[in-house]
Amino acid sequence: FMDAPREEWVPPKWTVHYTRDSLVSMVDTYTSLAYQNLIPTVTGDLESDSLVSLTGRMLSMGLTFGGGHVDIIPEKIMYENWDLMDVLMTLPNVKYNWHNGKFDIRWFWRSSTKQRRIEARVDEDTMLLSYCLNENRGVHDLDQVALTYLGAPNHKDALKKYLPNKKTSYRVIPSEVLYEYQAYDIAKTHDLLPIMKQLVYADSKLPIQYERLLIPGSNAVARIEDYGVKISKKRIAANGESLSKEMERLNELIQPYAIRTLGHTINLNSPIQMKELLWRMELMAKDGSTDEPSLIEIQRKFNHPIVDYILQYRGVAKERSTYVTNLEKKGFILFGDEIHATFKLHNTTTGRLSGNEPNLLNIPRGAIIRGQYVARRGKLFVE
Repeated sequence: FMDAPREEWVPPKWTVHYTRDSLVSMVDTYTSLAYQNLIPTVTGDLESDSLVSLTGRMLSMGLTFGGGHVDIIPEKIMYENWDLMDVLMTLPNVKYNWHNGKFDIRWFWRSSTKQRRIEARVDEDTMLLSYCLNENRGVHDLDQVALTYLGAPNHKDALKKYLPNKKTSYRVIPSEVLYEYQAYDIAKTHDLLPIMKQLVYADSKLPIQYERLLIPGSNAVARIEDYGVKISKKRIAANGESLSKEMERLNELIQPYAIRTLGHTINLNSPIQMKELLWRMELMAKDGSTDEPSLIEIQRKFNHPIVDYILQYRGVAKERSTYVTNLEKKGFILFGDEIHATFKLHNTTTGRLSGNEPNLLNIPRGAIIRGQYVARRGKLFVE
């Protein structure tokens, strides 16, 4: 009965374990049922104050083995009873189910409290099941998936008034609101599993993709993200300086045209000012565009040196901002010399990995930028 899909989705009930005694009782229940093979699947989810497990903290952890009732463990109780968390996350005879579990398990591997490593893992993942069934981007959010397969209502809207922008930490959300939101998350994830697995296993090819590629891949990619890559801050600084000098050189070649044509210099990063200059130089229409394809077409037609300079300037500026200065500006560099990028298994229609924060799959081929990334002591990069 625990994994049977419901005809109409029913919101869960939940218990928040505020004391060690309460947590001990919960652990005893889960352990006893696990040893008796009575809970084949445990579904989990955590809430955190950051997207970076290496520097943030978990705000709460939740588990369920039936879907109808969820157990919530608050931050303080969780960290003070790490030994019990270890028991809960390594139960025998149990498969652990998540929605994007690759994110969750890393928090137990390298908690910011420097507690010992808990070998959490992904055995089932409803986000990856969703990807098996539909490889389009932007359709794997839990609320969307639950609405599609359960008819469950959206519950994320309850958090919007506490989160004015994407950078706002979940720590500002009142605990009671956060726990209710988490309970809904976990119940939906648990109830989705049997329904989505039935659909995936109805296709002879999809179980191979799910079991032999995506689930092992999720655990492997999580380790890649956790391990990270070293960077050379000396090389980054040198690249920033050399690219800045090249931008200055190209700026000095472009500005004389602006002075002769407009009587003053222009901001090369302003499309409006650039458009006016090229229009006044009779290289484009007044309502023309200065995007790259348009500039290439202008250059093909007029073969004017200023267009080459502009294209070169934009290329250098993009290289500098995207691959050099943004690393430090956006806080991607941790512990002085490490980058822990994110790799996504579910973000392309072709099945390849995609990456962000930063996208290490999109580093230019040249040795200048790639040289910012270095192998750890005793290791080599292999191509």
